[in-house]
Amino acid sequence: MGFLNDLIRKQLPDYIIDNDSYKDINKKGFVERYLSIFGAELDQYYYNQIDRIVDQVDPLNTDNVLFLDLIAGGIGDLPNISQNSDHYRRILVFITHIWRIKGTKQSYKSLLYTVGCYDTDIFEVPITGSSYDDGVSFYDDGVSFYDNNCPTCSEYDLITTGPPLTDELHTAILNLVALVEPINAHIRNLVYNSVILAHTFDDTFDDTFDTNA
Repeated sequence: MGFLNDLIRKQLPDYIIDNDSYKDINKKGFVERYLSIFGAELDQYYYNQIDRIVDQVDPLNTDNVLFLDLIAGGIGDLPNISQNSDHYRRILVFITHIWRIKGTKQSYKSLLYTVGCYDTDIFEVPITGSSYDDGVSFYDDGVSFYDNNCPTCSEYDLITTGPPLTDELHTAILNLVALVEPINAHIRNLVYNSVILAHTFDDTFDDTFDTNA
């Protein structure tokens, strides 16, 4: 008898055990024998997985690479930046540390490091003031103030270097920026290997890991 088989047997009330029909020489009735079929299957095929459930949710120890996407979904959606399953496992291990510093320069540097960009810097664009007053009409009246420097939003240039740029790498960089960019900031230019790249940034990305990679 296995653990789960015995556990299922113990869930039966005494009334079922005592009044079960078609008892065999071991005094096991039809219901008990029928349920033991499922209990035996659980012990044979699933007990080891249940017993190792802690390993199955550990990126470094899970045997099934399909679980990596499930783990990633539990700790924050990630774009497909992995070179292979081993690379993906290592990213999942340290990504929670990135979330703790999300929005900082270090978060950019750490994430871009995973795609081979080992020298990353950020240049914060000085805020340019805007004025509604034109010398004739004055909108500021001492209560309402329209002229300001938009203190809640800012732009920056992302400057980095790395291997020869491919479409896949370019997309990966855009995805990583979307992951850690502060809500009150917007990237103006991406400068890669001293070249300003044309780009469109948004907060969407491919979060499907290719298990065949």
